[in-house]
Amino acid sequence: MASKQCPCCGAEFRPWSTTLPSGKVRICKERPWNKQVFCSIRCAKLTRNAICLPENRAKVSATMKAIGHAPKVRGGNGTTTKHQQMLLEKLGGEWESEVGVRVPEFRELAIARVLKIDVAHRMRKIAIEVDGRSHRMIVRREQDLLKNLYLARRGWCVIHLANHQVEHLCSTCTSADTLLTSLMASLSITAT
Repeated sequence: MASKQCPCCGAEFRPWSTTLPSGKVRICKERPWNKQVFCSIRCAKLTRNAICLPENRAKVSATMKAIGHAPKVRGGNGTTTKHQQMLLEKLGGEWESEVGVRVPEFRELAIARVLKIDVAHRMRKIAIEVDGRSHRMIVRREQDLLKNLYLARRGWCVIHLANHQVEHLCSTCTSADTLLTSLMASLSITAT
C-alpha cells in the first residue's frame, strides 16, 4: 500500500478509505492521492499560511501595537468579575476569588496545569463557577466537564451559576446562610 511522509509534521500517511453502510470499501482514487502532499488540512494551512511564519507574525504584532490595539478586557482567569464580586460580598470573609488548584498529572488528563475556581471556600471545598456567555460553546462545556470531574474526585463540590442567577440570588437572599442554602439546591457535581 502506498504511503507518504508529511513535510510539515513528519507523520507517515496513506490514502484514505471508508466503509460504506452496504459493506463496500471506498478508497481514494490515484489522481487525488498523487496531488496530496500533506497528511491533513491543518498541516497544509500551517505550511502555506503566511501568518504562520515567525517573521510575518512579528510584523503583524508590531503593527497592532503601533496602532494601539489591545484585547478586550474579559472576566475570569485572574480578574474578578462583577458577578464574582457580588458573591464575595454576600458570602463573607472566608470565601476567595480566583483560587488556583494545581494539577500534577495535567498532561495525562489533558487539562490545565492550574485550575482556577471563580469563587471558593478552601476549608469546606466548595467551588462556585460563574459562567458567562462563553460557557455555552461546546468546547468550553467539555473543558468545564473535565475540570468538574477533576475537582469532584478531590472532594470539591462544584456549583455552576449563570450571571443572571448570581444577580437573582444576591438580590433575593438576605444573608450568607440563605445564599448558601440556595446554592446547594443548584449543586451540579458532588464528590462521592
